Amino acid sequence: MHTISPITAQDLDTICALEQACFTSPWSREIIAAVLYGPYHRGFKLVCDEKIAAYAVIEIEAAPDGCTPEWVNIQSIAVAPEFRRRGYGELLLTHVIELAQNLGVATIFLEVRTSNIAARSLYEKHGFLAVGLRKDYYRHPTEDAVVMVLR
Repeated sequence: MHTISPITAQDLDTICALEQACFTSPWSREIIAAVLYGPYHRGFKLVCDEKIAAYAVIEIEAAPDGCTPEWVNIQSIAVAPEFRRRGYGELLLTHVIELAQNLGVATIFLEVRTSNIAARSLYEKHGFLAVGLRKDYYRHPTEDAVVMVLR
């Protein structure tokens, strides 16, 4: 059994540890805290067996009128190594897409490493299209990012 809920201040240490375990260029604790508690960001955790198995962080950008959300940027989806291949990343992605729809957002975008075929396939399965390339976007190792959009 699993649940998806907002990330809380009590989750910060676990999220930081997952960030370290999942990424070659992890965000620092300060960046994670600033993002998670910033006014335009939301974080969600997927809990399984009383452990945070995965998390997602999104940025919501308001339209020029300042009221309605214009787009969502998926900044991170991470699944702990011991919880991979169970569909948890897809569950979080679906959660984010549904949230965006409920907010009336017309566009969701993200960047993904060109070599991350599994993630790119998951995004394509949910209707994301590759629309561009950001040269040398990632570090450790240096790699291009594919920009993907769901409208």
